[in-house]
Amino acid sequence: MSMEFTTRRLSMGQIGEKDLPALMALLTNDTVKQTYMVPDFAAWAEVEALARRLIDLSGKPERHVAGIYWGDVLVGVLNETESADSPS
Repeated sequence: MSMEFTTRRLSMGQIGEKDLPALMALLTNDTVKQTYMVPDFAAWAEVEALARRLIDLSGKPERHVAGIYWGDVLVGVLNETESADSPS
């Protein structure tokens, strides 16, 4: 299933390495943390590790992880919370 589409203002697609700084900023943004299940990070390395994991998952067609873009700028993330392969 393709996780790519474009509207007049936004597009959704694979998260790339170039998005790492923006993704890390999203994961540490206080407003984002109010509505997105983001852990409290003890170290910046933990933020980077989660961001790199999301980038990796975004490249796997069997997983549903995509970036939401306004132009070329990553402004959000859409991801599955569980998959058919996840234990119940």
